[in-house]
Amino acid sequence: MYLTNKQSEDALIEVLQSKKIKKIYLVGSVGSGKTTLGKVLATKLSLNFYEMDNIIFERLPSGDRKRSDEEVNNLVGHILEEDTWLIEGTCLRDIVQPIFNNSQIIIFLDIPYLVRIFRFSKRFLKQLLHIEEANYKPSLKMYFNMFKWNYSFEKTGYHTFIERTKNYPEKRCHYNKK
Repeated sequence: MYLTNKQSEDALIEVLQSKKIKKIYLVGSVGSGKTTLGKVLATKLSLNFYEMDNIIFERLPSGDRKRSDEEVNNLVGHILEEDTWLIEGTCLRDIVQPIFNNSQIIIFLDIPYLVRIFRFSKRFLKQLLHIEEANYKPSLKMYFNMFKWNYSFEKTGYHTFIERTKNYPEKRCHYNKK
C-alpha cells in the first residue's frame, strides 16, 4: 500500500478503521513526523501510544539511561500483549522484530531528506526556546547527532526496513506526508 501527501491523515485513518487495524508500527527517520502522526492516529483510533526512544531509554532527572536489551525486550513484550497499540520509532535493530511480527500494519514515513532536516532543525530551535517539550536535553551534540542519524537513515534505513519486513510485504505501507 502506498499513500501520498495528496491523501490526508483522515484518509489514512479511514483506511485503518475500515481494516480494523489496532496494532501499528510507525517507522521513519528523525524529522519524518513519527511522533506527530503517531499521536494523531493513536488518538483517532483509540490506540495506546508508545515512543521507541522511551522504551530504549529510561528518562531520569539526572539524564537518560539506556536500558539493556533484556529490559527493552520485556517492555516490548508487555506492550505486544495489549489489545491495541501504536509504536513509533526509528529503530530497525533485532529488538524490533517482535514488533514487526505482531503489527497488523507497518507504516514507513517516506519523507524527503531536506524536509526532515528542516523539521528537526525547527523542532530543536523550539526546544531551545522552551516552546516545545523534549524527551531529552536539547544540546548541540544532540542536534549534530540528528544530522548524523538522518544521513545514516537516508543511506541504509529504507533497505534495512525492506530487509526486516521481507516476510511481511502485505503489512508494509509507505506514507509520504510532507
